[in-house]
Amino acid sequence: MYTSGEFIKKKIFLKLLVLSFLIIKINIISASIIDNRHLPGFSGHIIKDLDPVINSSISAFAVTGTKGRDDWDSEVNIPEIYGKYDLARVAKGLENAEGVNYLKPEWQAENDIKWDLEGKLQAQGVKFNLEKQVFKNLSFGINFDFLHVSSRFSFLLGSEAKRVLKLDNGGELSLRRALRDTNRALGLDADQWSNTGLSDANLFVSLNFAKDYVLKCKKIDGDLKFGVYLPTGVKRNINNPASIAFGGNGHLGIYLGARLNLELKEDWHLGFWAELVHRKKEVRLERMPAAGPDNNELFLFGAVTGPVSISPGETFGISPYFMMKNIYNGLGARAAYTWINHGSDYWVDLRKDQTIKTYLTELSNRTDWKKEYLSLTVMYDFGYKHNYEDDNFNRVKNYKPIVYLTWDRPIKLFGIKGAAETHRAVLGISVSF
Repeated sequence: MYTSGEFIKKKIFLKLLVLSFLIIKINIISASIIDNRHLPGFSGHIIKDLDPVINSSISAFAVTGTKGRDDWDSEVNIPEIYGKYDLARVAKGLENAEGVNYLKPEWQAENDIKWDLEGKLQAQGVKFNLEKQVFKNLSFGINFDFLHVSSRFSFLLGSEAKRVLKLDNGGELSLRRALRDTNRALGLDADQWSNTGLSDANLFVSLNFAKDYVLKCKKIDGDLKFGVYLPTGVKRNINNPASIAFGGNGHLGIYLGARLNLELKEDWHLGFWAELVHRKKEVRLERMPAAGPDNNELFLFGAVTGPVSISPGETFGISPYFMMKNIYNGLGARAAYTWINHGSDYWVDLRKDQTIKTYLTELSNRTDWKKEYLSLTVMYDFGYKHNYEDDNFNRVKNYKPIVYLTWDRPIKLFGIKGAAETHRAVLGISVSF
């Protein structure tokens, strides 16, 4: 039997799936969900048709990663992109909130007892993209993912903490018991998590344009887009620090996007997409640090739980690319660079009783992030032998698919901050009707 929440999610997914088959297929044309620090949700480019047609694609993807970058652009394990786990600070937050401290008295005076958090993130899913042109220069579309995500982490005592505390085997066992009891007292007994469901759904309207033989190009085409991110994605579980959100963690989003493609000569394409995303302020239940104004405990292990007003920062992404189609008998390739920057979120504690103080300034300062990707694609156009124009230069319909394989690889060109370095492989098929 399903819970009411699971039943609603499955109904939403089935409706979107039915809509996919009613509209029939799509093309990967520009960004989808770009404002997630763990999952690379952006899409690539297969040039779309500009007649009143349906551009369509469906793709399977896999994501994996163990590393990320912290606020100082240093490589860390994925669970540490928010910062190090410091048992001294977590225990202090629990003491301030609940009046208990599981550390030995001689350890409670320590400012830092840092642990390493090793972890791994994996995801598999299917991406659906749909765009229907209702007029020559106007189209509507939707894209979303259905995916399974699993993540885990483990606590490893840092060498510095061992040295400072002068731990023998018995002392390390005692410290591990204090770690276990502290996390359990916070209601955090899990170190692994998995879930299956939807990402946020991306609905948009697009104003398209195209011009032949201008600026020494064979063709210039592009679009201006206005879209909405519906918060249909799985949300993070505040009682499981290994969990992640599949989209914007429940925040409704709106965005403006632009795409420009220059066909420099036959089958040689140069272009970019850009997108600016704003997520709506929401009130939700969250964990908050309570250890003190400096060096808070990680909010994932915050001792205070209550309603918080969260105003997400804006996200901007841009992706220039170069593509060569039909290099040899329908075989083509594409290379793209993607840069995404997310500004700081603003948190406000809305608890009626604030006798126990929370400290949100440092937390907010750690919510901005940025990441970079290099995307490499090989594609095969089954319709490369078919004429696209008749003797009168009128376009002839071509229903042959394009199959593509993409590897999205995190890179460090201008700097990564506070984000997971997850790799993604995508295998898809694109058809225009």
